[in-house]
Amino acid sequence: MTLPDTAPPDTTRPDTALPDTALPDLTVVDALVCPPATACTSFLKSGGGCVAAHKPAGAKCDDGKSGTIKDACDGKGACAGTPLPTKGLVAHYPFTGDAKDASGTGNHGSVSGATLTADRFGTAQGAYTFNGKSDHIVVKDHTSLHLNDFTFTAWVKMTTTSGGNYVLEKDVVGTGTQDYEWLTSSGKTNGRIGIKGNNYDVPSKTSVATGTWRFVAFRRAGSELSTWIGTVKETMVTAPTGTLTGGKQPLTIGSGWQGTGYFTGALDDVRIYNRALSAQEIALLQSHK
Repeated sequence: MTLPDTAPPDTTRPDTALPDTALPDLTVVDALVCPPATACTSFLKSGGGCVAAHKPAGAKCDDGKSGTIKDACDGKGACAGTPLPTKGLVAHYPFTGDAKDASGTGNHGSVSGATLTADRFGTAQGAYTFNGKSDHIVVKDHTSLHLNDFTFTAWVKMTTTSGGNYVLEKDVVGTGTQDYEWLTSSGKTNGRIGIKGNNYDVPSKTSVATGTWRFVAFRRAGSELSTWIGTVKETMVTAPTGTLTGGKQPLTIGSGWQGTGYFTGALDDVRIYNRALSAQEIALLQSHK
């Protein structure tokens, strides 16, 4: 008998179909990571590498420094600002949470009553407000505050134009005793120095508006006294030269000598230089908004 021409069944493995096995994913993963963007440069992937794309020269940026203004890109990837003047800066009160002197001279202030408030940028606790009755800041006498030429600058926000509101003063009892003071009177700024028994005043021509931040300055350059509102030299007078010591009394901010002329409103970024700043330097400080 002839057997069928078929192979016997394979009983050594189960009679099941092999599962489909997925092929490995051969997609190439791009491991290239470009640097993060900077103030003036972004990085793009191109041709297997990263290509820098610089912002054009003059584009606005932030160099991360508090002592510069008008920060701008240079077209090559760098961000730089114009430095604010620091030469001759003997006291600087940015009032960022306290009355410490940021000039490095150590003329720190002691706060009496004045309270922190929002500054001209809207930053909380970045300026001091004064109640016009008792609030003030006292700075101990120091030879760095005995001045010949000088420039005082500040940002003021007045809430009243009545009376005399002192921004700062270094004075002693009597008239013309080698002192200096700076105040607003009836809404106008007024700088005064005392020399050899005489007072010399330099009031502004225009008034400072209330309820808004305004930049003001008082400068002594040799025999010239001048007062500024914004970048405008309002008034100029001639006065004798000589060192102003204020009788070695403390410097007061926000009031006059012995509790007079309390300031009503807010003060910020008070600066004292022992030299006469140029008009360009005063404009730089005013631009620091």
